Amino acid sequence: MNEISNQGQSEKNMNEDFTFSNLGVWRKIYLALNWVSLLGISLLFLKSFISVALESGLTFQGTLISAVLILIFPFYCYWLHISVSKRKLDQLTVLTIVQIIPSVNPVSALILFAIRSTSKTEREASQT
Repeated sequence: MNEISNQGQSEKNMNEDFTFSNLGVWRKIYLALNWVSLLGISLLFLKSFISVALESGLTFQGTLISAVLILIFPFYCYWLHISVSKRKLDQLTVLTIVQIIPSVNPVSALILFAIRSTSKTEREASQT
């Protein structure tokens, strides 16, 4: 029982050691660019949404698609931010696959793969 408690405590301490503040500069820049692009994309969708609404009225499908996209992007950026900051290898693997299969974005997938590799090295170094 004591071993399980110690293992849980060491995992908790390891997760507390991995934060945004001790990320490398390139991963911080990558996360910042994701948040800035989220803001830009959201403003672009909002602008097109308003212009279509003023010109010809909105269809239900256009409204729904815009609303869903504006709601999904922040969750994706938050998921990416937490996964990179906390060095969650499984989540980074899933995000890499998401970039390949539905998004067909090989450049971002390669960047995430490199981030995952660096995070794996950091996790292994912290366990020894």
